[in-house]
Amino acid sequence: ALCTAFGLAGCASGQRQTIGSATGPAWNHLRDSLQLEVDSALWRQAHDSPSLLSGAVRFDAPQRLFDYRARYALDRSAHPSILPGDEPGPATTLGQEYLGHGLGARLPLFFSSAPLQMDLEDRHQALMTPQGRLDTETRHASLSWAPAPLVFGLDWKDSPQVITHTLVCNMDGSVQVPLTALALSRPQQLSLSARRCTVAAPDRGVAELPLQAWGVAWSRQGGTHHSTLSLTQFEPERSDGLDGDPALPSAREIDLTHERLFGAYQTRSVLRLRQLQSTPAVPADTRWSAETRVSRHLQQLHLWASVMHAPDPLWFLPSDGRDPHRNQIGLGVGFKRWIVEALDNPAADMGLSLSWREPVLIAQPPEGSVNWNFSYKW
Repeated sequence: ALCTAFGLAGCASGQRQTIGSATGPAWNHLRDSLQLEVDSALWRQAHDSPSLLSGAVRFDAPQRLFDYRARYALDRSAHPSILPGDEPGPATTLGQEYLGHGLGARLPLFFSSAPLQMDLEDRHQALMTPQGRLDTETRHASLSWAPAPLVFGLDWKDSPQVITHTLVCNMDGSVQVPLTALALSRPQQLSLSARRCTVAAPDRGVAELPLQAWGVAWSRQGGTHHSTLSLTQFEPERSDGLDGDPALPSAREIDLTHERLFGAYQTRSVLRLRQLQSTPAVPADTRWSAETRVSRHLQQLHLWASVMHAPDPLWFLPSDGRDPHRNQIGLGVGFKRWIVEALDNPAADMGLSLSWREPVLIAQPPEGSVNWNFSYKW
């Protein structure tokens, strides 16, 4: 059915085609369970869509025991970077192809009124360039079970890309426990989490290091404020320096976050206490990090200011000559509401930001920058 839908996309009469024209009990049951959508050529031309071919199908089983969904799209480049007569460069994007499908299920459990919910998703995306195709594939799976008052969750992601200077977690499990039995004046919650992550920082001597992160957090929600206190323990899975990675110590972080509304003002403050445990190669170390941000929404503007101390998110890796106590100051103004009204385009955005920060390496001078950002989608 999916292939047939894609084949009809180029010859449909002029509107986005969906199932739902017949009548009768049997057809109504099928219509409620099966949804089929195809973009026709005339519809794409009338709406100036960059899509060359697209279609989607979804099936819901009775009583929502499971559902299946699939989508295919072939788009031309919405922003061609070549002019007539020019030779396309290797970085020119001519178009992209997308194919995704997923399966969801709600499995009843004989010992609990809460069903076990499962979701599987697989996405393939390809960028078309003069040099060929650049294919990427991502997979995602999740499990959740919510027997009141507890909420259990497990997420798994598989992506071939390793992002440098970022903690990427492919496995994430959590348990949320609302503290309603204590009859507190404000809603409070206790959360437990376990993650399996990977960190890569070649400039710090870490090619690709898997580690585990265990955490516990308490949060309190008020009418105009929200507070969170969390403890996270980082445990490198290779602590003996295998594969060229340095012997890294265990590390823990205590994080206190407070957000509050004061009329038109919104504030966010974060205070972190960080500790590295000692190893034969690395001495014990304790340091702190802080961040404060104040913002205000006016009728047409959004103003913000921030001050950060030691903002390094990978503080548990070797410093390699970096200043662990550097500071950073930022100011900004956003014009999104104004530019959206002026251009009548909800996707438009514009803003100006200024930043000053002490150098990453101790021997370097301070850095300052002024950024003017403008985005417009058509």
